[in-house]
Amino acid sequence: MARQTRSSEVPVAETLLQELEAERRISEQRKSDLSQSVRELNGLRSFGAAVNERLDSASIFDVLHEHLPVMFDYAALFVLSLQGKPQLFCCTRVPLDAEVLNKARQNFVINCSYMAGSEPVPLSEIEIVEDRTKEVFSGHDVDGGGTNGGGEILSHVTLPLFSGGDTLGGISIVSRRKAAFSQRDIQLFSLVSYQLSTALRNALLLKQTWEMAVHDQLTGVFNRRHFDERFQEEFRRSRRYGHPFSLIICDLDHFKKFNDTLGHVAGDEVLQAVAKELQGGVRNTDLLFRYGGEEFCVLLPESSIEEALLVAEGLRKRISMLPDAALGFPIRMSFGVAGVTSDDAATLEPTSLLVKADKALYQAKTLGRNRVCLSIADEEPVEADISNLERR
Repeated sequence: MARQTRSSEVPVAETLLQELEAERRISEQRKSDLSQSVRELNGLRSFGAAVNERLDSASIFDVLHEHLPVMFDYAALFVLSLQGKPQLFCCTRVPLDAEVLNKARQNFVINCSYMAGSEPVPLSEIEIVEDRTKEVFSGHDVDGGGTNGGGEILSHVTLPLFSGGDTLGGISIVSRRKAAFSQRDIQLFSLVSYQLSTALRNALLLKQTWEMAVHDQLTGVFNRRHFDERFQEEFRRSRRYGHPFSLIICDLDHFKKFNDTLGHVAGDEVLQAVAKELQGGVRNTDLLFRYGGEEFCVLLPESSIEEALLVAEGLRKRISMLPDAALGFPIRMSFGVAGVTSDDAATLEPTSLLVKADKALYQAKTLGRNRVCLSIADEEPVEADISNLERR
């Protein structure tokens, strides 16, 4: 009888051990899930704190490149921003064949356009901000799709960036593995897209506020307030590093006649046309401002007086080629040029440079308008001999 009892206890003990083992596995899985949840929450919190500190799209993209690899396993990341000129941020974590990468980009843009309810934006019209990492792969394949041949894109998660009732763009992670992203990944990625949408929206609002603060409402060029800031900044830089620095002040000739005869609406149209021509005639390094009324200024950092004279003459010619306003009024401008040279960099004050340029402009008006005059040192302003400069 005792033997039968002991033999019957064996399966009971095995069952109990199995149940204990199952409980242990469940407990381990819960610990693992809890650890994963903690990692995800910490990653999401870290990402949110970092991305909300950034004030422009470029630095926001840097945060994505830094934080998302900790949270997801992917081959490449794409972000399309439709604010202003469309920008495409592309960050690869593993080597991808150029054709594969280009196809993935195109599909991403098409998907984003579909989500935004618009026609796909041609890649030729998108500025591609591409960040290929300098990681050494040496056999370590982050995405698990193999390091040879570039691999095909077999799965992706693509979500819209949506904030304030506007579609700001889209974000996508892609993989060379099938079914690479779990439902948990998708849920976490949706939280990332929400935080990113908010950050990009804030960056857009800040950019718009800044542009309104520094641009002239009528002409779209920089305004007088921004001129005062940049002029002082460029003057100090010129003095500190000994670089040349030049200034052009220009003024429409007989502008009062436009307003008095044709009306202020026509006068505004002339100002807009002139601002457009001036903007098209300055170099990429030059800064154009509406100084006030019909007067404009051009700052030319690290530019000699000779270079400034050539720019001024080019602008004068562009303006003189504008079609006459109503009633046959010709549109012409006078220009005054002054600059900081190595001889006076240590002693010349910012206000003195402005006065010199203004005196040169007044001399251009006195000599008959539609010309360029130059102010050098303490000498009286003179009309610039541009022909000698152009022959050099």
